[in-house]
Amino acid sequence: MAVPAGGPAFATPALLAALIALALGLSVLLGWASGLGALSALLPGAIPMKANAALLLVLLATGLVVHAVGHRPRLVDALAIVVLAVAFATALEYATGVDLGIDRLLASDVARSGAPYPGRMALGAVIGFGVGAFGLLSLGRTARGWHLSTFLALIIAGIGGLGVMGYAYGANELASIGSVTQIAFPAALGFVVLSAGLIAADPQHGLMWMLRDPGLAGQIARRLMPTILLVVPLADWLQLTLVRAGFISDAVGEAAMVTFDILVLASVSVWTGGGVLRAERARAEVQRERDRVLDMSEDLICAIDVEGRLTLVSPSWTRHLGYEPRELLGHNIAEIVHPDDVSPAAEAFLGGAEHSDGVRGHLNRGRARDGTYHWLEWNGSRDPETGRIYAVARDVTERQQAQVALEASEERLRTALDTMLDGVTIQTAIRDEQGPIVDFAVDYSNSAIGVIGGTAGSLQAGRTLLELFPAHRTNGLFDAYVRVVGTGVPFASDDFRYVDPDAAGGPLDQVLDLRAARLGDGYVLSVRDVTLHHRADLEMRRLAAAINQTADAVVITDTTGAI
Repeated sequence: MAVPAGGPAFATPALLAALIALALGLSVLLGWASGLGALSALLPGAIPMKANAALLLVLLATGLVVHAVGHRPRLVDALAIVVLAVAFATALEYATGVDLGIDRLLASDVARSGAPYPGRMALGAVIGFGVGAFGLLSLGRTARGWHLSTFLALIIAGIGGLGVMGYAYGANELASIGSVTQIAFPAALGFVVLSAGLIAADPQHGLMWMLRDPGLAGQIARRLMPTILLVVPLADWLQLTLVRAGFISDAVGEAAMVTFDILVLASVSVWTGGGVLRAERARAEVQRERDRVLDMSEDLICAIDVEGRLTLVSPSWTRHLGYEPRELLGHNIAEIVHPDDVSPAAEAFLGGAEHSDGVRGHLNRGRARDGTYHWLEWNGSRDPETGRIYAVARDVTERQQAQVALEASEERLRTALDTMLDGVTIQTAIRDEQGPIVDFAVDYSNSAIGVIGGTAGSLQAGRTLLELFPAHRTNGLFDAYVRVVGTGVPFASDDFRYVDPDAAGGPLDQVLDLRAARLGDGYVLSVRDVTLHHRADLEMRRLAAAINQTADAVVITDTTGAI
């Protein structure tokens, strides 16, 4: 499985190590090309690094440079495969005793002590380059969770480190690794540098994770490793050099070395101990601040592991739900969720927690210790490293109850309005960019106004006043409603003749009683259709006029014959 390897914080160290190894390999090749033995051996009288070994070092370093600056896996893999092929061919020469003719392709060479095969790199170098090629191939890849480049880099570091220490202390056996061939000093040094680059190029493994850890492990590692890898070996080398030069005796050198090692390790221990103490104090203060926040918070704060178990519970759970934190720790949070909410709530919450913004405003019912259920509103997100979900819940039971009561009240009001004989509509002002009202949006219309206007009340909602009844623009009613919203002064009109041939529900010719009052940024209007009453009144007036004008006697009786 491929994983991200490296990043801005680690590209520079990896690139620097790769460039140093590259320069080392090129200098050796230059030494072979120019005949300057000092460039190919680096140390006076030491075995020169073979030209083919220098070329392999250049190829590995180039692959590491490409990885650090461009991360082009195909080119990196191609360079590693070339190095691996040459290393395998050389190992085959050692195993079979057959000269494949690859040793002196780049430069002529002669046999010498520690290098009995002209032009052929040492067996330790063959192993180092083969392991280095595999390390380059495994950069950014894991096998069952293991970062192979780490272990391979440590093997290279071991081979190179033994070679460097062998030259530093005059112990040639360390540079030969149990064979008649001796690894050259430039090759050993190149392996050390390459191993550092491989480690820095893949920070996902345990070693780099530990070195960059801001906690105690990182502090101890960052202080002990330089002491172990640099200070103590250099001090031992200096002691050995002084003894060989005759400045001090063996006994004095050994005693001085032991004393120096004790002082160094004691100093590092005190230094590290001070850092650990400061870190512990800072951690304790952070813990106290966290506990104070948890104690003072009225929200229900918790942490949930990947199995759904509660690993952190704030004291506010006691105040709201009655549970002591110790009662809930280790229990699955689903145990306190209402049975009807468990499956849908869990899926919705876990799905939202996976998002980068987490889950916001998730509602479910949680059981209190007394068996009652409270409405809880959740916010939470998952930590991608640990898989834990950190969540905060707020008890919104009173808000939910108020919402239910409000909805019930609105339903009762809507029922009452729908059964009224008078039409009722609620409309909100629509304004242009400058602010004046250009229309009204219908928010609600009851059934009666649907009968009066020719368009069902449910079909009016969401449309506009002028869209449904365009005559409002010319008959003065629209301006009247605008004044109601602007001034707050109610509007009333009786026996208003409303004629609208273009109404959405069909032509209208009515007589209406109208009452309008401001409601927010809009108005509420009640309408009574008095068309029939108006017509009856006209008929009565015409009848009265006819009676007054006739010369005959007129008698009007009821249904029983009474005058």
